[in-house]
Amino acid sequence: MQPSKTKKEWEQEFKSIYIDILKKNNSYDDLITLNENGLNQFKSEYTIDNNSIEFLPAYFNFIECFLPQSDKIGEVKKYLIVGLTNLLNASKKLSTKNYQDRSVLEMDPAEINTKLLQSRLDLLFGRYNLIMRAPGSETIDKLTSSIITYSEIYGPENVGLTPQYYYLAEYFLDYSNNEGSEKIIAKKIYMKIADMWRFYFNGMINPLFKENTDEELILAVGETFVKMIGNKISHVFPRDSENELDLKFKILKVIILKRTNSDFYAQALNSVLEYQNKIESKLIDKDWFKEMNEQMSLDE
Repeated sequence: MQPSKTKKEWEQEFKSIYIDILKKNNSYDDLITLNENGLNQFKSEYTIDNNSIEFLPAYFNFIECFLPQSDKIGEVKKYLIVGLTNLLNASKKLSTKNYQDRSVLEMDPAEINTKLLQSRLDLLFGRYNLIMRAPGSETIDKLTSSIITYSEIYGPENVGLTPQYYYLAEYFLDYSNNEGSEKIIAKKIYMKIADMWRFYFNGMINPLFKENTDEELILAVGETFVKMIGNKISHVFPRDSENELDLKFKILKVIILKRTNSDFYAQALNSVLEYQNKIESKLIDKDWFKEMNEQMSLDE
């Protein structure tokens, strides 16, 4: 029987489900069912070793749906272990081809794909560790490992690292015991995320990023995590002492809403302009806001 989709098309199918998960377009139960049906069909159409990394995008989708549900957290560990086993097998095959210690420009697509899957698996392990209150060293090891692996492909300033940096900030807030130094680190990480999106929307792209053209996924990541960061700032940091940081993320959110043609764009833009007028005299990084205002006004 002729497969209904090519393997590449199935990869895009699971990626589209991931985008739906990020945007919460459906309930987790519906998304799990959709992902499960797709995975079963994929397995029925292709004869693939159970240890293949081709199943990992679907497995990761299950993890993304189970992580926010406390009663399903046991399922997360199962898929994390399966993902780790599959990646270890794939890495062994790559090591036999002398793929070690080479620059990204010398890597082939199989090696790059394996590294990106490894980065995402480490991120999911880090998120699981945060929820389970694992020792801090285990959590930060997974999160930093995810950042390093992804950076080998696309560089440390890439917006694709938004989730990694967001959960790294979560780590410092969760383990801070209300100490000021950890909160300062978390704020600096949030600022880094804002700057990465600033560079992205201004077209200041690392040459290594040119192969990463999946704009729909990148914007879904941004729309999701800017919202999460905004909520975190409003609850953790005092409003009256964080005017500038708060405004940066309000502006960033406006730009992402505009790029995604959101119905909330106009409302968010008016909110930003009113807020900026109110605190204009308190702003320090005026050049940053001047550039971002130009980005907000483009195509008006």
